[in-house]
Parts: sequence; C-alpha cells; structure tokens
Amino acid sequence: MKAARSTHYQDEYGDIRVESDTRLTSLFFDSSVAQSAWTPHRPEQLSFGYYRALILPLILADAPQNITILGLGGGALARFLLQFTPHQITCWDYRPVLAEIAQNHFDLDLKHPRLELHFGDITQAHWQPQDSMQDVILVDLFDHQAMVELPEPSVAKIIGLLRPGGVLAVNIWRNNLSQVVQLHRKLSQHLDSKALTAHIPERLNTVMCYRKQAWQFDDLQLAWQRREGQSAPVRRALEQAWRWIEPQNPINPNRVKPSCG
Repeated sequence: MKAARSTHYQDEYGDIRVESDTRLTSLFFDSSVAQSAWTPHRPEQLSFGYYRALILPLILADAPQNITILGLGGGALARFLLQFTPHQITCWDYRPVLAEIAQNHFDLDLKHPRLELHFGDITQAHWQPQDSMQDVILVDLFDHQAMVELPEPSVAKIIGLLRPGGVLAVNIWRNNLSQVVQLHRKLSQHLDSKALTAHIPERLNTVMCYRKQAWQFDDLQLAWQRREGQSAPVRRALEQAWRWIEPQNPINPNRVKPSCG
C-alpha cells in the first residue's frame, strides 16, 4: 500500500494539511482531527456519519430548493449535494484558501451554476449574509481547536435567513458541553427548543435539527415518505442517519430495507 501523500497550505489563520492515499482524502486544520474527507473512487458515499445526519433537513423540510452551508471545509458535502441533488448551494467560510483546496483535492467545481461561494467571518459584527431566504441551513463551524462560538448577533442573522417552514441543522461536538448548551440557548431564542437530535455512533458528533414550529409525529412520517423522491446516494445516507434520530422516531429502523442503486 502506498504511503499517504501530504500537501500543506498556510494562511493567516494557521496550517492546513491534506492527506491522500489510495482510498481516502482528508483535510486537517493544524490538528490530528480530520475536518473533511471523501473517497474519490466512491463519490456517491459520504465519508463521515455527521455528513449523513446533516442532510436530514432535505426531507425534514417541505420541498427545499436553497441550502446554505456555514463552514465549507474541504467542500465534500457541497460537492455531494451538487452532484446528487438539484438544490442551489451557498457556502460560507472565513478562509479563502479553502476554495483552492476544495477544487484541487475534493473535486468541488467552483464554477458550478448552482454554487455560490462567499468568504467572511460569520462571528464578526460586520458580517452580512446573502439576501436570499433559505429553506435549509447547515451549520458546520469548527477550527483547529473546537466548535466556533457564534455570538448572539450572528445567530440572529443566520436565523433571519431561514424561510418560514425551513430547517436549520447544526453539527456539534460533545467534548465541550457548556459550549453546546450556550449554542442551544441562543438558537432556542429564535427556534423551537425541542430539536431533533441524531447522535453519530462511536463519535462525539451530534446533529441537532431546529425549526420555528415544534416537531410533530406527522412531520417525521412525511419526512420518511419524502426520502423516496431522493437520488439513490442521498436516500442511502438518509436511511442510515434516520436510525440515529432521538427521541425514537415513528418509523421502526429495523424494518428499513437498504436502498439499492
């Protein structure tokens, strides 16, 4: 087996490393924790479990068209959504060098007609998001140390992007529970506090899905039905992530027949 090939980048925020071998390409922010990963010979697969949970809003929201991703990373999730869904994708990050990395190592087409890429520090008071309302917002904000803390003004601006009936999903890391609680309290000032949660097996990641209305039994039944309209790669990812939802969802995951194709 060939040894992993490392490519190094540096910007004002620190070091970035991309490691590639015959199976996997991974992105690291000056730490040993992979921030992004994909398998080039299996582009239909999402390498991380939390990626699969983050796309649950594709069926939790009713007929979404626009998705904003806060936290580009290597662009693995954006590339997957562009390839296997019809949605308009908008990405924000604070490190412009990630565009080059996403294009060169994660096969993200920066000129894709359904992709908008913006760079700016979401935590700063001067940050202004795009004008268009969004059906789905995916928050995946990490630096080399931990989750990026969002001040209340930034949270308010993010929620202001969400269309009525839209869904916000946030990837959290449970190694700092006080930070998780603070973020939940900030989001709960604008959205219903009883989020749907998906705990990723054997990892400290949890994805929490919020909306303005309280989640109802019927919402999950409708979401489960909507998965049938997704492409096969998206459907497979959703069916796996569905098993992780808590509290127990109304569909018995043991009866799920894996999708083929």
